[in-house]
Amino acid sequence: MAPLRGITTHTFRKIYRHYFHGIDAAMSPFIAPGTDRKIRRSVFADILRENNCDAYPLTPQILANTPEAFPVFIKEICREGYTELNWNLGCPFPTVTKKKKGSGLITHPEIIEPVLHFLSQQDISYTVKTRTGWSSPGETKDLLPLFEKYGCRELIIHGRTGTQMYSGHARRDVVHDLAKNTSIPVVYNGDIFSPKQAENIGAATPPPVGIMIGRGLLTNPFLPAQITGACLPPDAQEQLHAFLSHLCTAYEELLYGPRPVLGRMKEIWTYLQWSFPHGRSGIKKILKSQDIQSYRMRVDALFSAYTFTPPDETFDPAWLG
Repeated sequence: MAPLRGITTHTFRKIYRHYFHGIDAAMSPFIAPGTDRKIRRSVFADILRENNCDAYPLTPQILANTPEAFPVFIKEICREGYTELNWNLGCPFPTVTKKKKGSGLITHPEIIEPVLHFLSQQDISYTVKTRTGWSSPGETKDLLPLFEKYGCRELIIHGRTGTQMYSGHARRDVVHDLAKNTSIPVVYNGDIFSPKQAENIGAATPPPVGIMIGRGLLTNPFLPAQITGACLPPDAQEQLHAFLSHLCTAYEELLYGPRPVLGRMKEIWTYLQWSFPHGRSGIKKILKSQDIQSYRMRVDALFSAYTFTPPDETFDPAWLG
């Protein structure tokens, strides 16, 4: 399960696992140390073991650009029993990249190398999540020797550049070319919305050691199970409805007031709407809900009137915007 900030939280991960199958492991949304290199305990809530009981094996992710930002993070995750971290070199959002973090670091090996050197000396393994480049597909190839030199265990590569953000399409061919040019195992990420698309990615040479799914999972929560060979269950409609109701209730108990609850649920619906292609009017009503009661009533009405129909391989991810 890909890390989607504000969406794939420990609450989402636990409840998702209760209803759906096919996910082997998850990565936490990134934790970013402050300018004082300290991290508030509350920020670690998402990766605390007590919040991840009966959840997927989890890899904590950090967003940082100096070796000095890592020690407190490493100390805390080791205290929680983790033995591996992921360094985020893939976040494409301008608020991150303008600070030379996330994918904004891809063209700055002079910043990346000291961090990799530091990580190679720690008693914890590390992986890197990145993109094919910053502004040009394939730029990440220049970093492969550094990743190999400093013992990166695995690369998770999204098929877009940083400047693309989520526009256009993921370049599977570029990811495959990067995989051919490194001895490090590569996990593919980007534009997986159907079992057929996952099958095509797995047929590449060399094949990725795994695939990471984010937006495709939100669009069709049954997708991971379908990729592993399962059929859409006959009660898929009821199962999905129950999941969303359970998740909304959990957020009501966890968050303060209806606004953040509605914000979380509506964000999921911006993806899930593509599995209700004939329910546009109902989706619009859901996204305009101003209180929990009206939100629940509109969700119930949608499930009563329209059929869950997940996308196939013809789905164009550019529609997601």
